[in-house]
Amino acid sequence: ILAVGAAAAGIGAGIGIATAGIGAMTAGIGKMMESLTPASEGVKTLAITEKTGRLVAIKNVTDDNDLMIINKSGIVIRLAVADVRVMGRATQGVRLINLAKKNDVIASVCKVMSSELEATVEEESRAAWAQKSDQIRRDSVAQELPGDEDEDILEDEESPVEE
Repeated sequence: ILAVGAAAAGIGAGIGIATAGIGAMTAGIGKMMESLTPASEGVKTLAITEKTGRLVAIKNVTDDNDLMIINKSGIVIRLAVADVRVMGRATQGVRLINLAKKNDVIASVCKVMSSELEATVEEESRAAWAQKSDQIRRDSVAQELPGDEDEDILEDEESPVEE
């Protein structure tokens, strides 16, 4: 049995992940999809066997992505797509996660931005947040100054002067 997957044109690679933790990445899947006719069924991405199990997910990926793989027993791993070997079509693939238990299978797969890119985005976000917080603090201090001066003047006028 063969898994048949489709990917949007222009995306660099497609990765198919099966329940046994096996995955196969096919490069240039966007160009392959462009040559298909409307009646075609897609591009073969992963050979389904007893070893691989059923197909869980097909994701369009680039080297800037990571995969978060979650198994039924609750273990989560983050895997850089750049570290996965590119293979030909309809192969059995490579082991992405070692499932120690015989009955354990992949529950879900999610594509996320790479950890390096995520760190950069988080750093930029924190810098922007700090800048905005400083601006709000300066604005609130500027609004408080005129009111505080009036109160200080009134307090000075009302308080008795000791000589």
